[in-house]
Amino acid sequence: MTFFFFLYFINYTFFTIKVLFTLFLFFFFYLSWFIFIFWQWFWFFIFFFDNRCSSFYFLFFIIRFFL
Repeated sequence: MTFFFFLYFINYTFFTIKVLFTLFLFFFFYLSWFIFIFWQWFWFFIFFFDNRCSSFYFLFFIIRFFL
């Protein structure tokens, strides 16, 4: 009985680690994508609506976005 409990425990532990790792990867890539988009648009709005050199900063934003 102890042996089967040990097998169940090992299986459950690896399953839990696998699920947690999958969730971590999913949320990491999911959130990193949204953070990247937010970061790009954040700089775009700051530079574009700043009237001092908007065209230069707009070009800068476009170059940064595609690099």
